[in-house]
Formats: sequence, C-alpha cells, structure tokens
Amino acid sequence: MGDQKCDSCPCTDCTCKNCECKPGNAGCDPCADFQKMGKKQESIFTLVVTCKFIDEVVVDRFLDAFRPVAEYCDKSEPTTTTYNLIRYMTDPKVLRVVERYTNKSAYLDTHKSSKKFQSMRSTLQKMQDANEVEIQGESYSDTDVGYAVKESTPTVPGLDQVVTLMLDIDFKTTEGKDTAVGGLRSLSEYVRKNENNALTYKLLQSDKDPLRVLIWERYARDIDLTEEHNNSEPFKATGKVFSSVSEKDVAVGKYATTCLGYVKR
Repeated sequence: MGDQKCDSCPCTDCTCKNCECKPGNAGCDPCADFQKMGKKQESIFTLVVTCKFIDEVVVDRFLDAFRPVAEYCDKSEPTTTTYNLIRYMTDPKVLRVVERYTNKSAYLDTHKSSKKFQSMRSTLQKMQDANEVEIQGESYSDTDVGYAVKESTPTVPGLDQVVTLMLDIDFKTTEGKDTAVGGLRSLSEYVRKNENNALTYKLLQSDKDPLRVLIWERYARDIDLTEEHNNSEPFKATGKVFSSVSEKDVAVGKYATTCLGYVKR
C-alpha cells in the first residue's frame, strides 16, 4: 500500500494505492485496481525499425553498438518489454529492431533519454551521414488479437534457431479488414492451443493508416513454421480470406535471430 509506483504495472502514473504490492512485485495485478479507479490503461506501443546497411562490416559495427543497449534495457528499463534484433534471411545486410513499450511515453521519455540509447543513436547517425545505412521506422498500437509471449514452454531446448515472420498487410476496405481480422482471431486461438513452438502470434495496428496492419510471428525453429503452421487447415482457410481482401500482395519478411535482445511481452 502507499504511493509507490509498481514496476510491473503498464499503466501510466499508476501509484498502486488500491493493491498491496511493492515495486517490482510481479505477483500483483495493479492494472485491475487501476481500472476500478476509472483510469484507462494505455496501449502497448510497438516500434519496428528497419536498417539497410551497405555491407556486413558496417553491420558488425552496429551489432557492437546495439548489444550494450539491449542488455541495459533488459536490466534497467522494465517499461521496455521487448527489444529484439532480427536479420533478414535473404539479405543479411537488412536488420529489424522490434521494440515494445508499456506505453508511448515509456519510449519517448524513458528509453530515448538513456545514455546507452543516445550512444547507439550517435553511432547510427554517423553511419547515416556517411551513407552507410538507410533507416525506416513504423509504429503500431496493440490489438486484442493474438499473443506476444506464450505461456507454455517450447518443446525444443534453447532459442538460438528462432525464426520471425513479419507480414505487412494493406486492406482495400474496412469491411474486408474486419472480415480478415475475425479469421485471424480464430486462427491465433488455434495456434495458441495447438502449436506449442509458435512463440509469438500478434496482430498490430498501424498508427498512421487504419487499413494497414502487421502480423508478428515467432517460431522456435523454421520447421515449426513451414511444416506445422503452414500446413494446418485453419491457416490455409485464413490465408484465402486475406488474399481476397488485401489491397496488394502481402509483404512477407522472414528473419533469423541474432541472439541479441529479448521478448517479454
């Protein structure tokens, strides 16, 4: 009890006055009390940054700059729930950083102000000035479809073979989008219950375009994607729906893990 802020709570300005928790107590559920107080929980803010480097020498320099930031976020930024670096399988010079924060202010006010981030950003700026990298970022809001982290444990040891799939989708109409999202909701529940090595299966909504979404998927191994997930009947049925209502071909990117960073939520 008291006016202490609980580190496990994703709500903005939560003082946890209505729950008997202490800072960092993962066993409490201050959000439920926060909602009882009539305050709205902010949506998790997701940022996906794509970096296209000119060669792998520059990539290695970036990895050296990224590593300490990821370690710092993991240990010192509880509001940074995911900080994961992945590498495009067909072009190892293309990397993506998937970042998730309990809310947008956690990104703007906490993460961006840290010395570790500023040091990495300075390194990237020098690379940009030297035309060694092109950077593009897109932000997303959470939806209630799917999950970012699965409760069950994968059936394979270690996570050094994790494969990430990123599907960028633009819909023709709101009605078509609603139909596709309904199908994806059912599919994500099927995946959660039946595909133990599907680590992440989450629908994210673009902050800029209401008809644009991102599906973020992670699998313990490539075989869990290509043989189990892609061959399931629910996936095939949902895929047909998406093909009929999307504005253009779905942009699919397949990425390998760099073993740098983490996914917690």
